[in-house]
Amino acid sequence: MTKSPQTVDVDAFRRKDGGAIEGCSSWWKFYDFSNAEVYDSSKGVKVSQITKTAVTDDEFSPGNRNGITYDEALIWGLPIQLVTEVKRDKKKNIVSYFVTGVGWVNKETVLEMTCRGEIDNARPVFPKSGEPYVRTRRDQELLNNLSVLG
Repeated sequence: MTKSPQTVDVDAFRRKDGGAIEGCSSWWKFYDFSNAEVYDSSKGVKVSQITKTAVTDDEFSPGNRNGITYDEALIWGLPIQLVTEVKRDKKKNIVSYFVTGVGWVNKETVLEMTCRGEIDNARPVFPKSGEPYVRTRRDQELLNNLSVLG
């Protein structure tokens, strides 16, 4: 439940214990601007990223640093902040959001936090008419939408 800091450009990763991720026990390298979600499942560690390539250890070996900096800290990630609940008024309009690690936050602050990339499961929406709002990212899962909370 952590993410890389915004000041860190992560181009690749591998497991520190040498175990395989999706059949590769070396490095997974990422291309373009992308977000990779790494999670543990009953079948092992999985990566939800399409634009990735398995590369050998030579690509990121100590002798081939090419400006590569390793952070060997055990914990260097930032906590992931999620909207997990919403409060609504009598007309069913959302008035505040519960953000993990923060608590209950009003709509305007959640929009600002989302625009700064501080909330990981929300995206800002700026309609041509009407006020801006936040929503979950587009995917096939319906039960993770903010509209079903509260």
